Amino acid sequence: MYNSKGNLEEYSRYYRTKKEAVEWYNSQGKWLEKLLNRKLILIDTDINLFTNVPRTLFNR
Repeated sequence: MYNSKGNLEEYSRYYRTKKEAVEWYNSQGKWLEKLLNRKLILIDTDINLFTNVPRTLFNR
């Protein structure tokens, strides 16, 4: 969610799967949107920025 200064704020506690994040949104996110009068967005952070490092190193 973006705050009034335009900075991105994290509210989902870094769930490991999209399903967990959507469940959190359905149980708490909708309430938070109404409370703060803002729209939550889901950001997929499963992007490997280390292109020279095998992805399997991160899944241990």
